[in-house]
Amino acid sequence: MLRGVDALAALVGRRALLSTLSGAAPKAAAKKQRKRLRARQEARAQAESDPKPDAIAANPLRFESVVHEETRHVQVARLAHGLDRVLFNPGIHWLKDPRTDTFNFDPFLETVTKPEDFNFDALPPYKIASADEILNSMAHKHKTKYFSSTSSITNLLAQFYHFFSQQRGINNSGFTMEFADQPTKYTSYQRKPTSALLKYKDGVYSIDQEKPDNAETAKGNEILMTLGKSLEKLLTAEKPEYATYLKSANLPPDHTFPQDEAFHYAILEGFLLRSQLDCIHPALPGKTFDIKTRASVIVRMDPERFAEHDDYRLTKLKGLMSSFEREYHDMARSAMLKYNLQVRIGRMDGIFVAYHNTHTMFGFQYISREEMNSVLFGSCALGDAAFALCVKGLEKVLDAVVARYGAQDVRVTLQ
Repeated sequence: MLRGVDALAALVGRRALLSTLSGAAPKAAAKKQRKRLRARQEARAQAESDPKPDAIAANPLRFESVVHEETRHVQVARLAHGLDRVLFNPGIHWLKDPRTDTFNFDPFLETVTKPEDFNFDALPPYKIASADEILNSMAHKHKTKYFSSTSSITNLLAQFYHFFSQQRGINNSGFTMEFADQPTKYTSYQRKPTSALLKYKDGVYSIDQEKPDNAETAKGNEILMTLGKSLEKLLTAEKPEYATYLKSANLPPDHTFPQDEAFHYAILEGFLLRSQLDCIHPALPGKTFDIKTRASVIVRMDPERFAEHDDYRLTKLKGLMSSFEREYHDMARSAMLKYNLQVRIGRMDGIFVAYHNTHTMFGFQYISREEMNSVLFGSCALGDAAFALCVKGLEKVLDAVVARYGAQDVRVTLQ
């Protein structure tokens, strides 16, 4: 960038010199030129004083898994209904073959339970970082300045990636020719400013994601997030167990639902981070993986009226519309960066994706961390470097905020 400033200043200087030699340049022009040169010198001095990406990434990333003894016994869920075979066979797995109408998995999975029919009160409630006493105590124990959950911190890290990469888009080379002229930039929603609440308590700071101000956006997001919880239970519980989570279930008065959840805790530089562990399979290199229930593109564009979009179905593997490829491309541009960051923080192997339209399940796919790295960064090495840069960059910015505002709660917005 400074080279461009220098070149521009040199060009302006040559024009001013020619004008002076011709006797046409007034004194005001010379004064203006001196002002520009001073501004250039000040910009160069500021740039030289700012931390460089190379300097931030010079030292290895501190990344350590830590154990909370009181909760380490909690078992991580396993996929049910024979879905584990998806983990070891790349590509799309149709729930029902479109040519023969033959089910490849239990037909029980085809119909998505309506939100009003599922007992969400039976599931463990989500706990924000600032309300998590385990996180707070572990941050003190391990002497980290900040603590958070992956869902709260990944949006902040994504903003640093967009900044450091100069708004680089996804790698489009793995898609069919129909996507050659499709956008590769991340969606505007992915790139929009994001805010978090930095809350001070007893010498450490929690980081909570700030909820959207727009009521309709918040409602739409809540619908899909809520539905994701019931679908995750559908994919990991056998039919008799799943039936107990329906409001129609006839349960004894003393019936209780398990409330324990499995988490991975890690220290990244000055952060203590919590990652929920959705699922596990011992044969995978990384053992654990995330479950992502992916609503079709038309539902995500209009989530408030999700019930009206049951006619949009995935009918083919490739193509611009009504295809798994369309959904994958949209996921890469709108959500995969966040998924990748979550997988990295939790030291997971990848993500299990279930494609649906909130009414019908269409198919499944396992996407390894290596595959996500290729789509997002071009290679695993570049992904590792970008991750380290983002974590260290975020810590430096938060340290500057804390130094400026001290021991108090602060709202931080990044763009």
